[in-house]
Amino acid sequence: MPVRWTIHSSLVSMHLDRSLLVTTRSGRITTICVLPTRSFTPPRLATRPSGTTYRMPFSSRRTFSRVGSWSALTALPGWTNRTGPTALTPIIFLSAKGETADKVRAFRSGAEDYVVKPFDAVELVARVGKALARSARERNASPSTLLPGADAVAEEVERRLAGGAPAVCCYLDLDNFKAFNDYFGVARADAVIRQVGDLMRDAVRRLGAPGDFIGHIAGDDFVMVVDADRADRLCHELLARFDRLIPLYYDPAERRRGAIEAQDRYGVVRQFPLMTVSIAAVSLPGMSSFGDVAAAAAHGKSIAKAHAGSVYVKDGGVVARP
Repeated sequence: MPVRWTIHSSLVSMHLDRSLLVTTRSGRITTICVLPTRSFTPPRLATRPSGTTYRMPFSSRRTFSRVGSWSALTALPGWTNRTGPTALTPIIFLSAKGETADKVRAFRSGAEDYVVKPFDAVELVARVGKALARSARERNASPSTLLPGADAVAEEVERRLAGGAPAVCCYLDLDNFKAFNDYFGVARADAVIRQVGDLMRDAVRRLGAPGDFIGHIAGDDFVMVVDADRADRLCHELLARFDRLIPLYYDPAERRRGAIEAQDRYGVVRQFPLMTVSIAAVSLPGMSSFGDVAAAAAHGKSIAKAHAGSVYVKDGGVVARP
């Protein structure tokens, strides 16, 4: 018997353009799995005229491995040891068995979620959507700070632009971070990155509004999307706490000297002052896209970096500390 794979029509309407939902109709057990379409193409795939149903001539022995009474997909590249393109693929088990032991066995075998039949289609679609969102966050999160990454930042800014509520997007960039990394090494530099993430979390928790967003684009570049009325106080608080804490990551001799000697990007040895932070804030009202926001922030950062010390620039102008 060939295994039939179908695209769930409810998920097509969710615009999940980077994933494909497939289901097996194999009797007692139905396994739902989200496959990254850009990295996986089922072998010997034949498309029926409808364009929505596919037949794959795999034998059941090759396609499935038994996990107790469960059927788990193992024909996918890297599936057995979860190291290939499906390593972060969320799995949802659908089963008529609702005993605790059955659910625990499914979770131990790699399931993200477990749904007992009969199930409600709307609830199932919501669960699959949540599993996809969680998987996307895990793929995109920074390994150092565990903050959402570049894709999540772009999505949040676009969401705020579409909503129209007054908000400010604040880009944080550490000055002289590369020199610090070259001088003290990756371990201490990574500790600084984690410290900055913690400072941002704490500041937003204490001074921010519900729904404020923190992201880590890469390296020493961070982003906050915060309530417009609270942006100035938040950014000034971050400047003050950064300037108090970050010098402690230098050795006493370098702190006293106020600088370190390291090679610049051209290989020339010169002195670099202690790290400071440049914050470029962009008011979202009046912006039309994430690209516009990023361009305005880049201009703001160039203004901030032209000044000595930690500087906060908002909409192209330096904002003096209170």
